[in-house]
Amino acid sequence: MKTNLFIAGSCKSGTTFLHDFLGTQKDIFSAEPKEPYFFELPEAYRDEKKYTEKYFTNATGKEKYWLDSRHRTMFFHWIPKEIKKFNPNAKIIFILRNPIDRAFSHWWMWYSRGILKKSFHKTIQSEIKKIEEGVFEMNKSPEAYFEQIQNNVYNGRIAYADANTIVETGFYYTQLKRFYDTFDPNQLLILDYEELKHIDALKKKLSDFLKIEIQNAQVQKVVNQAKKYKKSNSKLAWVLPTSIKRYIKNKFFSKPEIKEKDKKLLMLQYKQEYNKLIQELGLNFVSKWNKLD
Repeated sequence: MKTNLFIAGSCKSGTTFLHDFLGTQKDIFSAEPKEPYFFELPEAYRDEKKYTEKYFTNATGKEKYWLDSRHRTMFFHWIPKEIKKFNPNAKIIFILRNPIDRAFSHWWMWYSRGILKKSFHKTIQSEIKKIEEGVFEMNKSPEAYFEQIQNNVYNGRIAYADANTIVETGFYYTQLKRFYDTFDPNQLLILDYEELKHIDALKKKLSDFLKIEIQNAQVQKVVNQAKKYKKSNSKLAWVLPTSIKRYIKNKFFSKPEIKEKDKKLLMLQYKQEYNKLIQELGLNFVSKWNKLD
């Protein structure tokens, strides 16, 4: 038995919900924990036996699908060909969320944990500058990416490696095109993030794609898992009255609203990607992203 089903991304788009939902189906075993580090690693660091033993220990081997739901699978240029080499019959699911909302959620997740220090505006400005200079993280070699994790990522942890790709992660067409160039389109399923909220229609779409019966299941709702407040280690918290602490927390540490200027800035980055998603891949639901609230 080899992994033959992937939820490839994108980050902050309900991949955990779908992983958990599919994991309740009798014909599917979902990797434990959810996000294996395997295909994004340099080939020299990939050990298929360890990958299987670590993430699929409790599988019976009688399931029709083994599911790997690493969101970075969608991001890197080399991964489609590595999956094809690993299992040419694999099926791959993508979830696309409005990339502006997704970027803000992605930034807040790392900012609220203290991994990112800059405001959303400064964070995306910095990334856009690199993109305009032709520097794309997704185009790095596996070796360069691995070296970056060891030397430049917070605590050297691979889990934090996507904190510098807030804008770039939303280049959906660029990433998806690589999969369309590698796999038969019948092996790929693209879901609109909003579809996760309509369980009956979602079940039918998944059933048609996977050719198995999909049943109802109780799983956590599709929500943004990032904390409501930014982490604070201030020693003043020990001495201030509760009412003052609450005021400070709500005023300075609560999750902000995305600003119109930042929406417009990102819209300019994604406009071409939107058009190609619609015109070349037929993803008409993307047209609603072309409008600012």
